[in-house]
Amino acid sequence: MEQISREFLKLIVETPSPTGKEASVQKIWIDYITRYATSIETDIYGNAIAYKPGKTDLKIVLIGHSDEIGLMVTYITDEGFLRFDGVAPAGANVLKGQHVLIKTAKNQVYGVIGADDLDNDDNDDSDKNSNTRLTKLWVDIGAKNKEDAQKQVCVGDSIVIERQLKKMGEHFFVGQGLDGKIGIFVIAEILRKLEGKQINPELYALSSVQEEISSAGVKMAVYRINPQAAIVIDVTSATDYPSVKKEIYGDIRMGSGPVISIGIPVNNVLAELLKNTAQKLNIPVQFKAEPKYTYCDADDTFTSREGVATAVVSIPMRYTHTPVENVHLNDVELVIELIRQFLEDLPATQDFRPIK
Repeated sequence: MEQISREFLKLIVETPSPTGKEASVQKIWIDYITRYATSIETDIYGNAIAYKPGKTDLKIVLIGHSDEIGLMVTYITDEGFLRFDGVAPAGANVLKGQHVLIKTAKNQVYGVIGADDLDNDDNDDSDKNSNTRLTKLWVDIGAKNKEDAQKQVCVGDSIVIERQLKKMGEHFFVGQGLDGKIGIFVIAEILRKLEGKQINPELYALSSVQEEISSAGVKMAVYRINPQAAIVIDVTSATDYPSVKKEIYGDIRMGSGPVISIGIPVNNVLAELLKNTAQKLNIPVQFKAEPKYTYCDADDTFTSREGVATAVVSIPMRYTHTPVENVHLNDVELVIELIRQFLEDLPATQDFRPIK
């Protein structure tokens, strides 16, 4: 990975962007891609849309999401501790004892997630609801009392786990927030590699908001763009670690290449074109069955207006929605090359209808 790319990835991963508070990372993304796009627009909820003109009026959009899982302050106790609820949160077992940052209107406040160390019912099987478990946790910011805490934070402030992008071994990147941000990183790199090149389709690059809770951002943006086709770039859970049941969850391996989804929301013509491009480049690909939903922005893309030909290309990830989310560098680079080549090869008269 080139130094400019590595620095950009580190910056967006280490910039907190919990759902609903994505502006900070969106500004970084916009700044990075400005030289590679003809125009960039934003909307009232923070979606960022870049545009690169094509030779024809065939519109295709690349979609990634800028938000990450997080928490929100719901109450400040008399003692100055912060109660919270989840905005697409990690499980309570992951949160306990974490270092966190509270994003306020002016700055970030450091804290830790505490729990009753005299409470020994963590293994009580009668309490399996993660939202219920969150009620047993709180954030400690070192405040003397409620009044002191209110000088620093407010109800409604977002909370994220403190993070740092790290290299693990030769090929792995590890860090909170890679889910989502690796997608917008890939899109930015595709734009960079297309600099100075003419392609047939009009290309839109969308960094969406609020994917983690409702995909509300992509609904607004795709309706606005009105494309004929879309490729959603996200992560999917790898199944190459101990105890996972591959016969239930499939066989998805880190370092074995991009994952192309096959299923109900996916346009078969577009998926086949991506497979053909992979064969042309000798890129190994993996396949994931999506019999009902893709559980990403694709589910609210393919039904926009009269329908959008939609595909999902994913990067395998271990430990999704934890502080140690990790991806394999080889998979990331192959996704970039696959989609870049697809865009360069896409015919001006491409018809995505399965029945003509």
